[in-house]
Amino acid sequence: MENYNSSGSELIEEKQDDPSTTAVDESADEMEIPPLEEVSDNENADLKTSIDLSKQPLEDTYQWQESKPEKTYTHPFVGKPGINVDTTNFKPIDYYQLFLTPELLQHIVLETNSYASAFLQSSSSLECHRKQWSPTNAREIKKLLGIIFLMGLIHMPNIGHYWSTDYLFRMEIFRSIMPRGRYILLQKFFHLNNNDKMPDVKGPNRDALYKLRPLIDYLMCRFQQVYTVEQNVAVDESLLLWKGKLHFRQFIPLKRARFGIKMFCLCESKTGYTFRFRVYTGQDDPTTGMDLELPPEVRDAGKAEKVVVYLSLPLLDQGYNIYMDNWYSSVPLYSYLYERRTNACGTVRADRVPASIREKDVAFGKSSTFWLGPLMCVKFNDRSMVYMLSTLDNDGITQVTVSGGQGVRGKVNKGKPTCVVHYNKFMGGVDLRDSVIKNYAATRKTIKWYKKLAIHLLQIALHNAFILYRKDHPQSKMGFMGFTTEVISELLSVDKTTDVSKRLASVCEESQRLTDTHNVGNMEHESKDEITHTLTNLGSQASKMAMKNGQLVDRMNAKSKLPTTCLTEMHFPQKLKSRGHQKDSRLRCSMCYHKGRRRMVTTTCKTCPNRPGLCIDPCFEEYHLQLMNWKR
Repeated sequence: MENYNSSGSELIEEKQDDPSTTAVDESADEMEIPPLEEVSDNENADLKTSIDLSKQPLEDTYQWQESKPEKTYTHPFVGKPGINVDTTNFKPIDYYQLFLTPELLQHIVLETNSYASAFLQSSSSLECHRKQWSPTNAREIKKLLGIIFLMGLIHMPNIGHYWSTDYLFRMEIFRSIMPRGRYILLQKFFHLNNNDKMPDVKGPNRDALYKLRPLIDYLMCRFQQVYTVEQNVAVDESLLLWKGKLHFRQFIPLKRARFGIKMFCLCESKTGYTFRFRVYTGQDDPTTGMDLELPPEVRDAGKAEKVVVYLSLPLLDQGYNIYMDNWYSSVPLYSYLYERRTNACGTVRADRVPASIREKDVAFGKSSTFWLGPLMCVKFNDRSMVYMLSTLDNDGITQVTVSGGQGVRGKVNKGKPTCVVHYNKFMGGVDLRDSVIKNYAATRKTIKWYKKLAIHLLQIALHNAFILYRKDHPQSKMGFMGFTTEVISELLSVDKTTDVSKRLASVCEESQRLTDTHNVGNMEHESKDEITHTLTNLGSQASKMAMKNGQLVDRMNAKSKLPTTCLTEMHFPQKLKSRGHQKDSRLRCSMCYHKGRRRMVTTTCKTCPNRPGLCIDPCFEEYHLQLMNWKR
């Protein structure tokens, strides 16, 4: 696989060569954007020297004013957000394959087979199951990833339970796709880079992420090539749980995981699309650090400032709004971003603002605003003292509805600084992504940290694919779980029209035909015992056929999830009885619910044990043909 520049420099060059982009830049120059030196004569020297992001004491360097300057300017947005590839007639799997490309799959296959071959040759004594290794291919790697993602949807105590034959844990899908021994072998030899070329861990060319470097660089490049984010983006850190030994493991008490591998991410505020990211490995390695890709004037800055500039490199000079928390915010950083035609807003630590602002008395619920040229600092006395920095023109007050608090019932209107309202609205991009993924996290406890991180990155790519799907289908009600299920089905190559399914459907149709034919009016022509005997035989045939797609699990088991009454008795619709003062009792239609629709009905099945709510047409017929017993 080719080497990809994770900084997206190739993408930047393409945008600079685009005549439409050049025209926009020229028009922006014609608008006479006021440079910082024209905003205020007093702040000229201070802000001009602040572009080097030096760490001088702010109270000795900057002169703040309480009066708003006559000229303030927010850079207009000239970016071109949206999907950059043709996605006509794309299915969910096609969106994911924009990131999990055949090229990436082939690279994984090559490195996995190479590592397995080297391991088997170097080890004289091997366990029996490892001797059974045979080279893998792209199709099998896709099935491996499909199984891993499916495990994120279906949680079991340990790996062995997924292949268990116990009727309490039995799941045919895993055994039908891949034997347990083969899965363990693939997990054992799953590899992404050549160990023979690994630099010395103590040498000058060390790279703590060498085992993941091809995947990281490739996904970073694809994230930027496939989609361009909207104007509002957020920079924040994310933590992948890891409690094992690792020299760059971090402890963040406010995060859900607390211990783990930290990633700096730039995500779209509205959707959580991951545009750029960087895995934190402690002190930057000399050959793989951010300094090589940063502009010269930023290389002497602090770590927090360099992270923000590095993540936002492809977005500079286009009028983007970057939101960040107080770990990143500083006056030098905001000044530099403003010089690069990029707006910024975020909280700032109290020790990064002058003493004159900290000592200013502000009543509870009120705020004070200070100006340093186009840069605004807001001190807001809320539940605690909040300090904000912003180069956006958002110095007003916005009325918001909040809870009344202690002793006050209901909601009340409260005035908050506009910059605080915007920060609360647009800062949650990274947290939004993590909240979606965590419920279906495919990562599990493992000895190798880089394998867990690799699966996490591939699941971030899956979330990005879901965002692209929702961009193309804004009216779709499919959530991340439904999208993941569709992708898993394609990765596993599950055929929903297998021979077993067809045979079972034919048996179900025959059972329904006999049920409809021999109703109460026809009982005189044929005894009920004969009908029941016929239906029982058909039910016996159906129970012997286990559908591989997981609809029917047990074979001829007395404790089957499918009640025998669903196969041996006649089914008739029944109107629900009213309860109390209600005019009609209603239930949710089970069939409509599994089709993504919500429909309340007044009819149920008289015979089925769980008395499901069903539409007369066509859900009643479909439900009994499929012999499904959904839980409501």
